[in-house]
Amino acid sequence: MSSTNIQVGDVIGWFKSGLSLTFKNPGAFIVMGLVFGVISIVLAFIPVLGAIAMLVLAPVFYGGFIHAAREEDQGRKAEIGHLFVGFQQPGKIGPMMMLCLPSVAAGILAAILGFVLIGGSIAAMAMGGNGGGMGIMGLVLFALIAFALGLGAAAMTYFAVPRVMLDGIEPIAAMKESLGVVLANIASILVGFIVIGLLFMIVGIIPLLGALAIFLIGMPASLCAMYFGYRQAFGGGSAAQVEAPTPPAPPPVVQ
Repeated sequence: MSSTNIQVGDVIGWFKSGLSLTFKNPGAFIVMGLVFGVISIVLAFIPVLGAIAMLVLAPVFYGGFIHAAREEDQGRKAEIGHLFVGFQQPGKIGPMMMLCLPSVAAGILAAILGFVLIGGSIAAMAMGGNGGGMGIMGLVLFALIAFALGLGAAAMTYFAVPRVMLDGIEPIAAMKESLGVVLANIASILVGFIVIGLLFMIVGIIPLLGALAIFLIGMPASLCAMYFGYRQAFGGGSAAQVEAPTPPAPPPVVQ
């Protein structure tokens, strides 16, 4: 379990390091982002099942980015094929797919609440008078609850993805760890990601080029940032050295 004290500057530093790593080997990371984007778009055209498939498989693809980030960070070369390493390593795909559970749960709860609150809000607004104000309050309440559910799902998976992918931690334990780290540093992490989000919004204002920059560079850099966050919180990555096994003692010499 991590007891790292995370500051706002640390969160911004993760993204800076992720951006630097992306530009260190742009051919691999940008193409990985492009391939992942194409897969997401193709699945989006499949009604319902496509969205479910993307939700379930996304952590496995994220794990591929994390693996590539560690390779590049440790002096090896990230490769485009690393995007699929979570599907290829024995026994990895199941645990990685389990990391979709918080997002699935949040989506189901949001759908139920949306049906109740938005449906009620529309009915109240149709009544007019005081009902209009109640309807608007219902919509605002739904938006706040949906936002909180999304934050909760992200808190449970942000550090869990690299923990399961790189350290082989059991998924439920990894999600508990991730939630614990986020809750212990909630203010710093929230403010840090708000700052990064505002930067993305500023870049996104640029017609066409802004969207391309976010898609091709910002997305891989953000996933590489997840790796650097994991490194700080759990001491993994380049800071983690594998100790060579101690050679067995030589047999005693028989006199």
